[in-house]
Amino acid sequence: MYAVYQPSFYKSQSGFVGHLLGGWNIAPIFTTGTGLPITLGTINGGGQAWGEGDSLNFFGYGVSENAIPIHQLPNGSRHNNVPGSNGIGTAGFGVNLFADPVATWNDVRQPILGYDTRQGGFGVARGLNYWNIDLSVKKMFKISERWSTEFQAVFTNLFNHNQFGDPSGDYLDTSNAASWGTLPGTVTSTAPRQMEFGVRVNF
Repeated sequence: MYAVYQPSFYKSQSGFVGHLLGGWNIAPIFTTGTGLPITLGTINGGGQAWGEGDSLNFFGYGVSENAIPIHQLPNGSRHNNVPGSNGIGTAGFGVNLFADPVATWNDVRQPILGYDTRQGGFGVARGLNYWNIDLSVKKMFKISERWSTEFQAVFTNLFNHNQFGDPSGDYLDTSNAASWGTLPGTVTSTAPRQMEFGVRVNF
């Protein structure tokens, strides 16, 4: 969602107050989305495994068949201060996709050949919701009928919002209990706040 706000008052920019309050242009961009579909790895990684699909070229998850959730897994959200227990979800910085990593671990199993007609498939769990705000601010000063100066500031990730990336690979793989659901602190889907300033002279 985006908007462009150009106040209509003091367009002529007459007098000191007119030059101060006229000529503004404010344009915010708000981006948000629900969690993206993610996959659950198993202990049976490697090529030519039963039920395996090569999603590396499309999703970056490598090749491995997918685990099967026994019940619907909760939608992912960021949970701080989750140390994990029983060797499950204990790695990382205490930030986890699940409030209770042990409960979700116990709600997932390996596919069983001869019993299951399909493996878990892609998208049996959802990643993190995300949001971000960018902003552009312009101020135009009229100098004369022919001359004007425009100052501009552009902010990406205006609030310096830290958005963790979704766990992938070993972080949602039943062959690695310690990393189950943990969010790596070095991975974010938004860059830190950046600011760009510019001046334009029109004549």
